[in-house]
Amino acid sequence: MTSGGRPVRDLTELPATPTTIPVVPDAEPVMSFAQERLWFMDAYAPGTTAYTIPEAWRLRGAVDPAALAAALSQVAARHEPLRTRFPATGDGRPAILVDDVDGAGAIPLTTAEAGSDDEVGALVDAFMAEPFDLAAGPVARAMLIRIAPDEHVFALAVHHIAADGWSTELLLGEVLACLAGDPLPDLPVRYRDFAAWQRAQPGTERDVAYWREQLAGVTPLELPTDRQRPPVPTYTGAAHEFSVAPGGLGELFRFGREHRATQYMVLLAAFAVLLGRRARQDDVTIGSPTAGRSVPELDDLVGCFVNMVTMRVDLSGDPTFAELLQRVRATAGHAFTHQDLPFERLVTELNVPREVSRSPLFQVVFSMQSYEPALPGTASLTATADVALSHCVTRFDLELHTAGDGGFMLIYNTALFGADSIARMAGHFRVLLEGIAADPHVPISRYELLTADERAQRAHWNDTGADFGADECLHAPVEAQARRTPDHPAVLHPGGRLSHAEVDRRADHVAARLVASGVTRGDLVAVVMERGWEQVVAVLAINKAGAAYLPVDADLPERRRDELIARGGCTVALTQPALCSRLTWPDGLTTLPVTEASGGSAPACPAEPGDLAYVIFTSGSTGTPKGVMIEHKAALNTVRDITGRFRVGPGDRVFALSALSFDLSVYDVYGTLAAGATLVMGRAAEDKDPAAWARIVTDQRITVWNSVPALMELLVEHAEREGSDISSLRLVMMSGDWIPPALPDRIRALAPSAEIVSLGGATEGSIWSIFHPIGHVDPSWTSIPYGRPLANQRFHILDPGMCDVPAGVPGELYIGGAGVATGYWKDPERTAAAFVTHPRTGARLYRTGDLGRYRPDGVIEFLGRADAQVKIRGYRIELGEIEAHLTRHPEVAECVVTTHGTGGLAQLVAYVVAEPGHAPDPGRLRSHLAAALPAYMVPNAFITLPRLPLTANGKVDRGRLPAPDAPAGRDTGRTPPRTDPERAVHAVWADVLEQADAGIDDDFFDLGGHSLLAIKVVERLRRSVPGGTGIAVMDLFTHPTIRRLAALLDGTTTAARGILHRLTPEPTAGPELSYVAVPYGGGGAMVYKSLADALPATYALWSVAISGHDAGIDEPHAPLEDVAERCVREIQEKIAGPIALYGHCGVGSALVVEIARRLEAAGRVPEAVYIGAIFPFARPRLGLPAALGRLTNPDAWRSDRSYADGLTSLGLDLSDIDPAQARRIVRNTRRDTEAAEEYFTKLFDSSVERLRAPIISVAGEHDPASEYYQERFREWHFLSDTTAVVLLDEAGHFFQKHRAAELAEIVTTTHPALSTGEPVGGDGWRLLDVSHAGPPDPPSGPRPGVRRFLAVASGQLLSISGSMLTVFAIPIWIYLVTGSLVEFALSAVAGVVPGLLIAPAAGTVVDRGSRRTIMLAGAAGAGGVQSLLGLLLWTGNLQSWHVHPLLAFLSAALTFQRLAHDSAVPQLVPKRYLGHATGLVQMATGASRLIVPIAAAGLMAVVGLEGVLVLAVLSHAVAIAVTLLVRFPRTMAWRRGEPLTAEIKAGFRYLWDDPRFRRMLIFFAVLNVFLSPLFLLIPPLVLAAGTLTDVGWILLGSGLAGALGALVMTMWGGPPRHRMRGVLLCTLCLGVFGLVTGLRADLVTIGIGVFGMTLSLTLLNGIHAAIVEVKMPQRFHGRVLALNTMISWPALPIGFGLVAACASMPFEPLPAAGAVAGGGPGQGIALLYVLFAVVIMLLAVVALRSGLPRLLDDGPDATPDDLIGLQALGRAPSPATGRLH
Repeated sequence: MTSGGRPVRDLTELPATPTTIPVVPDAEPVMSFAQERLWFMDAYAPGTTAYTIPEAWRLRGAVDPAALAAALSQVAARHEPLRTRFPATGDGRPAILVDDVDGAGAIPLTTAEAGSDDEVGALVDAFMAEPFDLAAGPVARAMLIRIAPDEHVFALAVHHIAADGWSTELLLGEVLACLAGDPLPDLPVRYRDFAAWQRAQPGTERDVAYWREQLAGVTPLELPTDRQRPPVPTYTGAAHEFSVAPGGLGELFRFGREHRATQYMVLLAAFAVLLGRRARQDDVTIGSPTAGRSVPELDDLVGCFVNMVTMRVDLSGDPTFAELLQRVRATAGHAFTHQDLPFERLVTELNVPREVSRSPLFQVVFSMQSYEPALPGTASLTATADVALSHCVTRFDLELHTAGDGGFMLIYNTALFGADSIARMAGHFRVLLEGIAADPHVPISRYELLTADERAQRAHWNDTGADFGADECLHAPVEAQARRTPDHPAVLHPGGRLSHAEVDRRADHVAARLVASGVTRGDLVAVVMERGWEQVVAVLAINKAGAAYLPVDADLPERRRDELIARGGCTVALTQPALCSRLTWPDGLTTLPVTEASGGSAPACPAEPGDLAYVIFTSGSTGTPKGVMIEHKAALNTVRDITGRFRVGPGDRVFALSALSFDLSVYDVYGTLAAGATLVMGRAAEDKDPAAWARIVTDQRITVWNSVPALMELLVEHAEREGSDISSLRLVMMSGDWIPPALPDRIRALAPSAEIVSLGGATEGSIWSIFHPIGHVDPSWTSIPYGRPLANQRFHILDPGMCDVPAGVPGELYIGGAGVATGYWKDPERTAAAFVTHPRTGARLYRTGDLGRYRPDGVIEFLGRADAQVKIRGYRIELGEIEAHLTRHPEVAECVVTTHGTGGLAQLVAYVVAEPGHAPDPGRLRSHLAAALPAYMVPNAFITLPRLPLTANGKVDRGRLPAPDAPAGRDTGRTPPRTDPERAVHAVWADVLEQADAGIDDDFFDLGGHSLLAIKVVERLRRSVPGGTGIAVMDLFTHPTIRRLAALLDGTTTAARGILHRLTPEPTAGPELSYVAVPYGGGGAMVYKSLADALPATYALWSVAISGHDAGIDEPHAPLEDVAERCVREIQEKIAGPIALYGHCGVGSALVVEIARRLEAAGRVPEAVYIGAIFPFARPRLGLPAALGRLTNPDAWRSDRSYADGLTSLGLDLSDIDPAQARRIVRNTRRDTEAAEEYFTKLFDSSVERLRAPIISVAGEHDPASEYYQERFREWHFLSDTTAVVLLDEAGHFFQKHRAAELAEIVTTTHPALSTGEPVGGDGWRLLDVSHAGPPDPPSGPRPGVRRFLAVASGQLLSISGSMLTVFAIPIWIYLVTGSLVEFALSAVAGVVPGLLIAPAAGTVVDRGSRRTIMLAGAAGAGGVQSLLGLLLWTGNLQSWHVHPLLAFLSAALTFQRLAHDSAVPQLVPKRYLGHATGLVQMATGASRLIVPIAAAGLMAVVGLEGVLVLAVLSHAVAIAVTLLVRFPRTMAWRRGEPLTAEIKAGFRYLWDDPRFRRMLIFFAVLNVFLSPLFLLIPPLVLAAGTLTDVGWILLGSGLAGALGALVMTMWGGPPRHRMRGVLLCTLCLGVFGLVTGLRADLVTIGIGVFGMTLSLTLLNGIHAAIVEVKMPQRFHGRVLALNTMISWPALPIGFGLVAACASMPFEPLPAAGAVAGGGPGQGIALLYVLFAVVIMLLAVVALRSGLPRLLDDGPDATPDDLIGLQALGRAPSPATGRLH
C-alpha cells in the first residue's frame, strides 16, 4: 500500500529460508479476524479507551528524546501494524492503509518533566485517557517524562488492533536495542502474511464442530454483584492485588503434577470452584487468553495475535477437587487442541445469542503467564515496571491474573463490584486454595471460604444471648398477669369484654373439663372455632391441662377438617356452642363447647417448659400438611423478646386479625395477655373487611397492629381513600410476606407516631426469629431488609455444602437457637430433612428453604423462596426484584410476579392491583420495568386484578392467580345492539368476523379484525347501510366499536380527515419519541396497527394515509411530492417533540425519504429514518436499458391478476376482500412502485444534500426484495453519512405485522445504539452492520456499471446462442445424413441431458469460484468443442459416434457458462438497476429461444452445418475477448441459498408431504414423458414432407405461438380460481393439436398443429406458475422450481427412448398407419404423434375426473411467508396473527 502517493519502504526483509506461513511480496494487506472484530467494536463505540494497552517503564540512564524518536521510527518500520490505519471507505468498509514512517506512520513522541511520582502518575493518566482514532491514526504513541538526567519514565499506549501484551515487551526490547545501536534480526514474515494465512487455514470445520458441541446450552455466569448490571456494557476497571502463601501453593502444584495437571489447570479448577460457589451454579464458563503465536515465525512479530479460549468447567455432582482436576485437565486438553479457531469467528459460527450488557460466551477471564516477565535492558539503560498505572479498563466482569508465583491480581468492572467485595473475594480464594492444599480429596462444596476474621464477625452477628429468666410454660405469664391486674380488660369482643381474671377463670373451668374428659400431658386437643373470645379461653385451658392445642379453622372443608383432627390423633375438640350442631364431627371425637361458665379450681398443670404448647399444620410441597411442634419455652422466648423489645404493656390494645391456625395469633393471645394489654377482636364475618378494620382501629384506639403486609396495605388503602383515623397505632408489626418498600411511608403518613417493624422467620422458628426496625426507606431499595436475629436466636446463611457463604452471596437461610421447633408431628422423614445439624458447631438448625444474603454490616436481606427463583432462557431471575420495581409505578398498588408454563414455553406474568382511579396500561408498565431491569426480567404479560387472592392467613394465594390467557376481573358481559345503525353495523361485523355475539363496545381488532377485514367491513357498510358512503377505513380504526361507528353513521359524531392518523393511545404525558410510518404500495394507514400495539407506552406512532389508498374515500391520486408536503405540514402541526420515520417497501421508502428531506430543510432533524424491505431502486438513464424503458421492467406488462399472485406469494393475503377492492390495492401498489422508481431515479441524477439523520435498513432474511442486504444498505450513503442494516431472522417481505414485536424493539433501540456505539440485538433480530461515509476514497477496483454489464451480457448471450445453434443444428444434420430417428434422438439427448445432470455440481463451483473465470472457461470449452466438430466436418472425418460425446461436453460447458453469467449479473450492474438488468437478460434470453431454432434451420438451408459452426466459434471468440477486457467488480454476485441438490430434496419433501402437490407432481412427471417427443420430432416430421426452409417456417410459427401465449398470460394472468382445471384443459388442447399434427402429412396441417401445441403448452406453463406462486410460500419457490426441472427433464431421455423404440417398429407397411396418419413419407412419425397425443388427452381426462382440480383449486392459498419464518424460529403464530395486515 502507499501513503500520500509514495511507496512504503518495507524494512521487513523477506526471509531467505522457507517458513510455514507463505510470504507473498506484493500481497495486499488484509485484516486478521481479531483486527476485524476490534475495528467493528471501535466503529460501534468510537472514542473509548477500552482497547488501549497501557504500559509505562522506568528507565535508568541517559535518554536522548531525539534518539528515542528515531528508535521508535525504526521499530515502526519493522512492524506494519504500528503504522497502519483503518479509514472507512465510501461504502462503510474498513480500508487498510500502511503509512510511511517518514510521514503519518511514525509513532508520535511527546516529552514532559515531573518532579515526583504523583506528577508522573497524573501525566501518564492523562496520556492514557486519550482515545485512538483508527481512521486517522496513529495507533500507537509514546511519552518520555524526565524526572532526573538519569531517570525517565517511558509511557507507551497502543491500540489493541496493533499489538497485544506480548508485543509491548517486544517493543520495549527493540527500542532499547535501537538506542544502544544493536542490530535487530530480520523478521521472517509480516503481519499481513499472518492475516492472510490465518484466513486461508483449512480444516476449521472440525474446530467449529468441537466448540459447537462443547458450548451447547452455555448460560451466563450470574455472579452476585454490588450494583445492578447496566443495560449497556461499561469498561471502567480497577485492580486488586493479593498473594497466597508459597508453601500452600507449592503443595497444590505438587498435587497437580502427581495428577499430570499443569499449574494453569490447578488454578483454573480452583477459580471455577470459587465462581461456582458464589454464583450457585455448577456450569462455569471462563475465558483464557492464549498467545496465538502458534508458529515460531510469529514470536518476534508485533501485532494482535492473542486469542481467547473458552473453558467450560463442570462442577456438577459435587466432585472432590481431585476428581474435578481430572475433568478440567481433559477439558483444557481438548480446548487447547482446538485453540487456533479465532474467538471472533467462533462467536459468529455459533451464532451466540447476545445479551447487550455482557460479553459473549464468558464474562470472567483467567490468565496465567507461562514465561518469566524479565524486562530487557542494555549496558547503559535499564528498565523496571514500577510505575503505578491507575488507568484500568476491562471488557469483562472479572479477570484473575497470575504468574504462578503466589502473586495474583483481580481486575473487576467497577460498574458491578466495589473494592471491598473484591478484597473479600480475594481472601476467599486464598482460604479456598489453602483448604484444597490441605486436603484435595474433599468434595468441593465442603471447602470453607470465610477468613478467620469473617468467621469471628459472623459469630458476633449471632451473639444474641439475653436472660429472660427461668424457662416456664407459655401460659404461666398470662396467669401471673391476671393475678397482677385482674380487673384490667383482657379481651374486647363484639359481645362485650372480659377482664384478665375472667379469662383466667373461664380457662380454669375448661381445663378441668378437659382433664375430666381424659386429656393428659402431651395430648393434642383440637380447637375448632370461628373468631371469638372462646379461642383465647380454649388455648389457655388446653395448656393449663398440660396438653398442646391444634387449631383447626371452622370454615375448612369437612374432609380437610377431619383429616387434620385425625392426623393430630385428637380425641377431644373444643368448639363454640353454635358449631356443635352446625358442623359434622368424626366418630369417636368428644366435642366440648366453650361457654361463659367459670369457677372451680384448675387442676395442677403437669406440663414442663420442654413440652409441646401447640401444633400448627402448614401446607406441604407434597400436598400432605406438616404439623409443626412448638415447645412452651421456644414460643415463650419469642413472646418475652417482642414484648420487652417493643414495650408492649397494659396501655396497649392489640387488634386480633390472624386466624388461630396462623402462628401470628400466638403473640396476639399470649403476648398481649402476658403484657397486661387488651386484645380486641372483631366479628368473624368482618375478617376480610378493611372498612371494619378501620372502624375498629378508630373506635377502639388500637395501638398495636400485627399482620401480614397485604392486610396492612388494605387498611392503608381504605384509610387513604376514606380518610379514616388510624393515628392511634404506635407499633405496626408486619411479617409473613414481602413488604412493599413504599408501604412504611404510607403508614407513617396516617400514623405519624407508629414504630414500624419487619419481622420474619418461619412457623418452625416459633413465630418470629428475625426483626428489622423500618426507618427511612432508601429509594434504591428493592426490598425491606430482613434484619438481624431476635434474642437467643441464630441465623446462618449456608450454601449447599453447609458452609457459610460470604457477605453479598446468596445462600439458604437456616434458623438456630431457642426458637427452633421440635420437628413435624409424627413425620420423622420430613423432620430429618428440614431439621439438620450444623457441621461445624453441632447446633440444631431449621432449613427454611428461603434465600438470603448478608450485607457487609451484618443485616440480612431476604431474597425470596428458593423455588421462587426461576430461570427464563437460561437467566436466573428473582421474582421479588421484579415485584419491587413494579410496585414503584405510581399506578400500581400491589403486585405479584410468577411464571406460567414450563421449559421453553415458560414466561413471566405480572398480576397488578391498580391504585384507585387508575388503569395501568401494560405497555407503560413494560416500559417502566425496561428502564430499570434487563429485558429478560420484563414480564411477557400484565394482568390487572381487582385484588390479589389471599390465603386464609393473608398471604398471596398464587394457586388462584388466573392464567395469562384468561384475565380475571374482565367483564365478559356484552351489550347487544339497540338502535338501527348499531344493528346494521353488528350484522356486517357478524358476517365478516364470523362472530354473532359481538357486543357494541367490543373492539373490532380485539375480535380478530385486521386491515384487510376492515376494508371488507367498510365496503359492506358503504353498500348496505344508510350513511355508509362516507365511511373510510381509518374511521373504523378511530371508531373501532359498534357503538362509536354507528354514531358516526347516524351523524351523532363526525370524523376529522387528515393524512396523519395516530395509532397509539393518547398518553398521560408527552411521548418519548413519535414515529411517522409510511405504508407500502397499496397499503392503508392501518397496516401499522400491530407495530403500534407493540410499541412501549412512552412512544407514539402516526401512520400516513396515502391519497387514494383508503377504501372509503374517493380521492384522486396525488404526486409523491405533494403527499410529502402535506405530511410534513401535518407533522409540524400535530406532533411535538422528537420524531423518527419508518417506510416500508417501494413507495414507503421513497415517501419517507422525501419527508425526511423536507423536515430537515425546515430545521427538524429526525432521530432516524428506518426503511424496511427495500433498498433504493431506479431506472437506468443511459444505454439500451434506458432506451427500452418499460420493456425491461418485468412487472410492467403483468396483468393485475398476475401482479396480485406475486403479492400473494410474498405474504399479502387478498382473499378476504372483494375483487374490486383487490384490484384497487393491486393498481395502487403498481402505481406507487412506479412513482417510487421515478422518484429515486431523479434523486440519483441530481445533487442531493445528505440527511443528518441515519438511515437504518430493516431486512427480512428471506425477502427477495432485500437480497444482497449485506452490501446494499450502503447505497443509502447517497442520502446519509450513517447507514446501518438490521436483519430479521427468517422474515419475509411483509414482516411489519407478524414480527411487530421485534420491529418495535428494532425501531426503539437501534438508533440509540448507533449514537452510543453499543451493540444491539434481540431474540430473532440483530444489528448486522454499520457504515459511516468518510471522504471519497480513490476506487480500489472496478465499480459496477451499466456499460460493463451490457458488454459482458452481450458477449455471453451471443456465445450461448451460438452454442444453442449448434445443439439444435447437429441433430437435424444427423437426421438428414442418416435418416435415423434413433440417431436423431440420441444426439438431441446428448445436447441437453448432460448439462442437466452436471447443473448441481456446476452451481456449487460457480458459487465458490470466480464467475469471470468460469465464464471464460465455459466459453473456451464450448468454442473448442465446436472448433473440433468443424475440423472433423471440414476434413470429412465427422462420424455420428463423434457427435454424441462432443455434444455432451458442449452441454456441460454451456451449463457452466450460463450459470456463471446469470450469477454475475448482480455483480456487474449497479444493484439499484438490477430489476431492469434482469428484465433485459430475460427478454434477450426469450428472444434467443425464439430465434435460435428458426435461425438454425435457416442457416442449415443456406450455409449448412459448416457455416453454423463457424458462426458459433466466432461468437465464442467475441465473448472471450469481451470478458477478458472487462474487469469484474468485487461486489456480491447471486448465489443459491442452498445447494441445488438440497433444494431438490427439500422441494420433494415439501411437495410430497402435501397430497395436493403430490398428485400434481405425479401428473406432470407422466405428462412430460409423452410431451417431450411431440416437440422433439417436429424437424423430422417437417423434413419428411418438406425442406429445411419449411422447418424454419414451422419453427417460426411455433416461436410466434410461444410469444403469443406469453403475451396472453402476461395480460390475462390466468383464471382467477380454477387454475388446475385450466392446466388440464390446456393439456387437453395440447393433445388435440398433437393429434392434428399427425393426422395429415402436409405442411399447413403440421404448422397449425405445432402452433396450437406451443400455444397450449405456453398457457399451461403460465397457469402452473400461477399455482406455484399462489399456493406455495415464496421462500419455497426456488425449491419447487428446481424439483420441477429435475422432474421434467429426465422425461426427455424416457420420451426419446419411446421414440427410439417406436422408430424400430415397422409402421410403414401397416395399412392402419396410413389410415390414421395419412399416407406418404413420415407416416411412422405422424403415427407417433397420434399415439402420444391420445395418451395425453386420456391423461387430461382422467385427471379432470379424479378430483385433482377441486383438491388444488379449493384448497387454501400459501401460508404467509412470515408465518413460515415464525415456525422456522420455533414460534407457533397465534390465531390472531394468522393473516397479514
